[in-house]
Amino acid sequence: SKSYCERKTGRNQSLSWIIKSYLPSLLIVFIMVVLVFALIFVSSMSKAIEDTLVYLGSGNITAYSSLEDIVFKEDEKVFEVSSASAMIASSSSTVLINLKGVGSDYFFEEKVDKLNLETVENNTTLNSVYLSKTIANSLSVSLADKVSVLIFDKEEGGARPVYCFISGLYHSGYGEFDSNLAFAPRKMVDGNISYEFYTSREDEVLKQIKECGI
Repeated sequence: SKSYCERKTGRNQSLSWIIKSYLPSLLIVFIMVVLVFALIFVSSMSKAIEDTLVYLGSGNITAYSSLEDIVFKEDEKVFEVSSASAMIASSSSTVLINLKGVGSDYFFEEKVDKLNLETVENNTTLNSVYLSKTIANSLSVSLADKVSVLIFDKEEGGARPVYCFISGLYHSGYGEFDSNLAFAPRKMVDGNISYEFYTSREDEVLKQIKECGI
């Protein structure tokens, strides 16, 4: 009877018996740990993608009419931007891009950090452009080099060439953006106008926008 009890409780049993008895429970614990880490990884990746969409894309909220009737908080930001299709040409290659026209204050600290933006001072009279490292590699250019930017004008039915100085290179790590998005001064890009709003109270601001009929 004592021997039977010892066998039931696992005492005086071989290592193979112990492993066989406890393996299912250990596997369940292992799978749960893996699932928890996977969930944490997916959540962090989703947050990283969301941040990229916000800072490289069009902010938390994009509007196509002025947001002057909205009450902003001190830490919130709104930018008027324009966009147009364009082609960048170097001495060795060309790349079709979406060119975004932005103001001098567009690259605030958080955006610079998220985009891993590197800049160099432009001491020329040329307009500055910010390219991704992906586009720069395709063109075989780097910081402080010069490129021609041909901006397509739908109304004129042609392309307007502008010689530019590469003042910045960014790298978001997301090919969808890095392969086709470049930045230039707002005055240089005479395209579709929109307003990018950066806020942590997205739902509240969207409610205000609807109330204002924007």
